Amino acid sequence: MPGETRRHPEALLPGCLSMDILNRSAVVLRPKQSYLAWTKRDDAEGLAEGVFETLHEEPCVYLVPGFEDDDEREELLKEFWPALFEAMLSAWVTDEDLWPKERTFEMFAEWFDVQTYEMIVDVYMDEAIDYLA
Repeated sequence: MPGETRRHPEALLPGCLSMDILNRSAVVLRPKQSYLAWTKRDDAEGLAEGVFETLHEEPCVYLVPGFEDDDEREELLKEFWPALFEAMLSAWVTDEDLWPKERTFEMFAEWFDVQTYEMIVDVYMDEAIDYLA
């Protein structure tokens, strides 16, 4: 199974009592060498290494429905891996015709280091969360 679950609820709960705990968990993906190899196949401008490094140093955080244990985490990853995979492919090229055609969960695990976080805390409660279109 890719990645690991980061658990720190005991350490955070006392300080979180005055903050909102969101009903979401988080997934962070960092590309592995297989992703880099794919990007280099179509890299006439020589940008693949830089994009790879940026995605490592400043990864996107994807919010998913909350989970409470490793079994739920596994179920969520198996449900959401296609969308997460596509998001990472589109970070390199938006033309879906250039994406690998036969994507599997096993390929997802080979291409990305997956980290998950169960508890998401909103420390900025002065303003409601808004979704950008």
